[in-house]
Amino acid sequence: MEAFALGTTVGVVAAVTTVGLAWLLLRRHTRVASRTGSATPGVDPTPALPEPVTSEDLARRGLDVLRAGVMLLDPDDYVLFANPSVDRLGLTREVAGRTGIGHPVLRSLAGRARRSGHARDVRLELRRAAAEPLGVRVRVVPLGTGHVAIEVEDISEAQRVARARRDLVANLSHELKTPVGALGLLAEALLDASDEL
Repeated sequence: MEAFALGTTVGVVAAVTTVGLAWLLLRRHTRVASRTGSATPGVDPTPALPEPVTSEDLARRGLDVLRAGVMLLDPDDYVLFANPSVDRLGLTREVAGRTGIGHPVLRSLAGRARRSGHARDVRLELRRAAAEPLGVRVRVVPLGTGHVAIEVEDISEAQRVARARRDLVANLSHELKTPVGALGLLAEALLDASDEL
């Protein structure tokens, strides 16, 4: 009886071990297949775990997709972080191997915000060499310890549209003044002639 029990126990252990090894091999094969793209038919591949994403990565990705330029300056006006829109707008320059703020007006706004401790919102035109001025809306926010965040939104197109609208209204009013004035004179002449009759 003991021999039978021992044999049964050995058989069960061998069966469990075989099933366990088969399961491990199948799981390993599925992982390899899911990475290489060649899955075995009828086998549900184990989904690959996504790379861990930190909140800093998400914040950087979020800032990178913004149309507005966003940059973080240190106390010496060197750029610690800038999204791709800052480069597109041409707001930085290289100074002694470091990236600095590229426009004196922005540097002045950053200094004023540091000294006052208050955020500043302004609209202005940034003059650029060999290019038309860039109309921007700028928000400068002091973050303490001399650091400053700057958000720059390109509003050049909106300014062009507003300028074209003003020019159109001015031209129309100027062009209509002459015929309206002539009609007024004719009306007065007709009134004077009717009085005489």
